Amino acid sequence: MSRLEDIQKVCLRRGIIFPTAEIYSTISGFFDYGPVGSLLKKKVIEYWREFFIRPEEKILEIEGSTLLPKEVFLASGHLKSFVDPITQCKKCKSIFRADQLIETKTGEFVEGKSVKELTQLIKRNNIRCPRCNGELSEGRLFNLMLKTEISPVGGREAYLRPETAQNIFISFQRILHSSRAKLPFGIAQVGRSFRNEISPRHFIVRIREFNQCEIEIFYDPENPACSNLNLVKDEKIRIHTRETQKLNKKPLILSVDQIMKRGLIQNEWMVYFLAKEF
Repeated sequence: MSRLEDIQKVCLRRGIIFPTAEIYSTISGFFDYGPVGSLLKKKVIEYWREFFIRPEEKILEIEGSTLLPKEVFLASGHLKSFVDPITQCKKCKSIFRADQLIETKTGEFVEGKSVKELTQLIKRNNIRCPRCNGELSEGRLFNLMLKTEISPVGGREAYLRPETAQNIFISFQRILHSSRAKLPFGIAQVGRSFRNEISPRHFIVRIREFNQCEIEIFYDPENPACSNLNLVKDEKIRIHTRETQKLNKKPLILSVDQIMKRGLIQNEWMVYFLAKEF
């Protein structure tokens, strides 16, 4: 038994985290947090704030709406590109992520391949439904956003946000003016996001409703220096370069100082926050 399964059993037995609406027909990918789970979650979020936001002088926190109009996602490209390739069993009607199914069955890395290429790989390798061994359909794209309608008579198309970044970007100008912020500065948000996952799994690791903690940093491209970089110059980061990936070698473990001197990552802000995350 895996450690994750052990944790899940403890959570269920002690009412820490448990499936939503389990006395009825629960839907996979949704969980409730009990008294202990709720306190643990709040503590993790507060620790994130203490570590990532409060020590920084120029990071402002907001709280945005989880429901946004269709126009936001047209502008961001989510309606077109926030998709996963799927295939469906013709016999039992089960739906699977096409790329993950191919990687599981063949061991071949197929990220970035088109739906047509994935369909060809399924046929070439004679991949069948893992549940009933039925024939799989042609691949197609599935948008992961959860759609709804606004107004008493409907008709105003809207979506539950798939990530917290939308509120940060669409509120940028108002926050910039009202706070009199000057570059560089950051906008942070902690909040719910929603994704219509094809196959939720691994307990609360891959679910349909979840919390995100996010910071977006804005800086002048003509003056991209990160003033705090020196604070983390000795921190070690595991980095998988283009060369190590091509040669199938293990990732390198380098200090921030070494990474910058070698020019492996050009963006100082990115390296700074990578170091903090590690």
